[in-house]
Amino acid sequence: MGLDDFLMRGINGLVYSWNYLTGGTKTDLARILNGTAPIFEVSGGFCMTPILGAIMIAVSTKLTQINWNSFKDQEADEGRARNARARRNYGYDLENVVYGHFFSFCSLSNLLAANMSHPSSEVYNAKQELGSLGSYSVAFGNGLRALSFYIMRADDIPPGKNILSRAYDYCTGNSLQRQTVAINR
Repeated sequence: MGLDDFLMRGINGLVYSWNYLTGGTKTDLARILNGTAPIFEVSGGFCMTPILGAIMIAVSTKLTQINWNSFKDQEADEGRARNARARRNYGYDLENVVYGHFFSFCSLSNLLAANMSHPSSEVYNAKQELGSLGSYSVAFGNGLRALSFYIMRADDIPPGKNILSRAYDYCTGNSLQRQTVAINR
């Protein structure tokens, strides 16, 4: 079992938990994470320098738009037959692997940059502190974006009821009535 298999087992567990708690699909979770990533990336860019922040606005917005279109195409293919989807899904899977690894690398490099910006001397000004905070923020945003690509590689789970609806059905006995009717037929 490789590192990627181990990582995908954890991601599948996360997607199953998301589906159980909210009833949402993996695409819903990936869109939320992908929509949150630019907030951290842009704010981190502005913490480093205003010019980098302005560049990050354009780059993050374009990346989010590209990712949402890709997720929409992949979600449309999820509704088709399994054998037809298997042939087309290879391209999406390869794209998600490449982008996921790329943004993981970006996240780790920003974490490394933030840790290396702390000098060992006691002379440390607020501008350096703000720059390292910006690196941490960009690293977190890139990590969220990488996680969204890993989530799109996870198992397909159909949307279901959220946990509150299940608890209500359990307390009112609706789930038992449905099971009894199904067994009697």
